[in-house]
Amino acid sequence: MWKDIKKLSLLYLLLSLFITSEAGSALIDDIYTDYREFYLNRDALLMIGAGMGLSAIMANTSFDREVQKYYQDNLRSPGTDRVSDIVETPGAWQVTIPCLALTSIISEEGKIHEWSTRSLRAILVGAPAVLALQRITGSSRPSEGDSKWHPFKDSNGVSGHAFIGSVPFITAGVLSEDIKSKGIFYTLSILPGLSRINDNKHYLSQVISGWYIGYLSVRAVNKTVSDKSFVILPYRDGFMAFLAYRM
Repeated sequence: MWKDIKKLSLLYLLLSLFITSEAGSALIDDIYTDYREFYLNRDALLMIGAGMGLSAIMANTSFDREVQKYYQDNLRSPGTDRVSDIVETPGAWQVTIPCLALTSIISEEGKIHEWSTRSLRAILVGAPAVLALQRITGSSRPSEGDSKWHPFKDSNGVSGHAFIGSVPFITAGVLSEDIKSKGIFYTLSILPGLSRINDNKHYLSQVISGWYIGYLSVRAVNKTVSDKSFVILPYRDGFMAFLAYRM
């Protein structure tokens, strides 16, 4: 119990420092537009619905259980357990959120600052959706029951590890200009979620849902940043508009 209290205290301290910093103030200013893009944009809502629809098919049929059983019986080994111990770390909010906040404060500007700040924004955008869908779907862990949706019965319908762990890597992929680097970062974004399947903590549908919300959260932040690239500047005889779009 005291260990958890210490972790939460450290997290609170780091977030307090971040919020009061220049980087934190700028992030708070952007949260409103990020939320509007994620929760009020029709296309974004349709994409969330489509993703959860696919997850529902997997969760409410035998697909999830068959995949989980096959992996545990045929693929899991001491080697995969050792790898899982490493790649699950980015999915722990107690690790990732403080690290991103601290990096954003220290870096102040440049690529690293942009990556850490945008990753934090994406986590803040997607977290309410993850928490809500965990309860709404009501699915259980493999060690506790099946993956079928039983609204509000349990709170494991979406993998929080897969969500948190995917965001920094997807953000890095979005910011990368080299196609090979993008491929590497997107591949790495999958690994924290796969570790949950290996450790028998989540079903495949729950991992996919977590990763997908992470992807859509990064997409929303990227869309907000891209929209803000449209600026109007005054000059002597009128106004000049510049449009810049970043993929």
